[in-house]
Amino acid sequence: MSFTNENGSGIWELSLSQRVVLGICLSLAVSAAIMSQSIDSAWPWLALGATWMTAAVAARGIYTQRGANRRLFGGILATCAIVLLASLLILAERVYYTGNMHYARWLTNGELAAGTTWQDLMAGPCKGRSPLEVNEQADGQFLIRCGLLWSNSKLFLSTTFPEEGRK
Repeated sequence: MSFTNENGSGIWELSLSQRVVLGICLSLAVSAAIMSQSIDSAWPWLALGATWMTAAVAARGIYTQRGANRRLFGGILATCAIVLLASLLILAERVYYTGNMHYARWLTNGELAAGTTWQDLMAGPCKGRSPLEVNEQADGQFLIRCGLLWSNSKLFLSTTFPEEGRK
């Protein structure tokens, strides 16, 4: 099975624009890791770069291959498109969470009792999820998110700021 076209150029060769996108994703990953002093913040950027490059190679494969290989590359391209669309939806939710003063109640996991402390949160509803974020809404309630992204976090409403016992 050969992955070259009639001119002899392979599907693995990247164009200048693809190299630029890969360089941007890698530099954002390194910057995020340095600023947070943790490799964990680099993974989303590395995943985005890998997905983008996989989609670029699959798109080139669709036009240079025939038969079963073409269908395989089409499936890979469709999977990459779904992953990129899901990433955009997560990004949109994140922007809505941080920039909107009226977060929809139906997107939360419930309300916390008044007087809930940081220790109560970390021992109970937020167990195993960090960081812990608190955003104040216009109506005086607080949004408390355990975790960073909507897909793997829990979000609660509270009438009081959970400041007691904070270290």
